[in-house]
Amino acid sequence: MQKKYNYYSLEKERKKFWDHIVDILKAPFRLPGWVVSFFLARNITHVALNPSNVPRQRLVHLTRTSNRAEDDIVVINFKKRPYYKWINDVLIKITNTIAALPFITPRLRTRLHYDNDRDIDQVNNLLKEIDALIDGTSQQKGCQGRIFDWSQIHLKGLEFLDVKMRGYVFEQLHAKHGSISYQTKRKPHIEFFTLKTPDGSELDSVQVIGQDEEKKPMSERKFIITCIAR
Repeated sequence: MQKKYNYYSLEKERKKFWDHIVDILKAPFRLPGWVVSFFLARNITHVALNPSNVPRQRLVHLTRTSNRAEDDIVVINFKKRPYYKWINDVLIKITNTIAALPFITPRLRTRLHYDNDRDIDQVNNLLKEIDALIDGTSQQKGCQGRIFDWSQIHLKGLEFLDVKMRGYVFEQLHAKHGSISYQTKRKPHIEFFTLKTPDGSELDSVQVIGQDEEKKPMSERKFIITCIAR
C-alpha cells in the first residue's frame, strides 16, 4: 500500500512485458463477453439499487449524528466531480477486463491546482462558506441561522488539492481565524480519506474512531467496514 497525504493506493502486482502482449492478443476474444456483462450488470444495478436516484454529494453538507442539534456536523467537500467521470469509469472497466490502457490512471483524474484560476475560485468559495458557518450567515441547507464551532466543521477531499493549493487553504484559514481553525479536535473523531483499489477505482472513505477505541493500540482495535453503493 502506498500513502500520499490521505490518498491510499492498493497497487496491482506489476505484469511482465510478455503478460501485456498476451493480454493484447486475448482482447478481441474478451470483448464480446465484456459488452454483455457490462450492460447486464448495469441493468441489474439499476433494478436492485436504483443509483440514478442517489443524491450527489453537496460541497457543503449538514450531517446529523444524533437527535441533538449540537451534535450536528458540517462536511466541506473539496473534491470536485469531473464532467467526464462516466467516460473515465468506462475506460477503467475496459482496462481491468479487456486490455491495459496505459493512459488511464487515477493519477490523471481531476485535481484542484493552485495555478488554475477556476480551481482557486472554487476553493475561495468554499472558504467563504466556512466563514459563513462560523459567523452564522450560512444559507446552506439546514445551516441557516446557525453558528457552528470548529469542532463541528470537517474538511473532506484535501488529498485532491495539490501541495500549493493545500498550503493556500491553511494559510487563508490561519489568516482569518488563527490556528484554532485547524488544530481544534473534531467531534466526533472522524477522518476522511480516499482509497484506490487495485482495479483503479477510487472509493470515498471515512474512518469513525470511538473514544474507547482511540486509546487502544492499532493491533487491539475493532473495525467495522461498511460499503455504501453510490
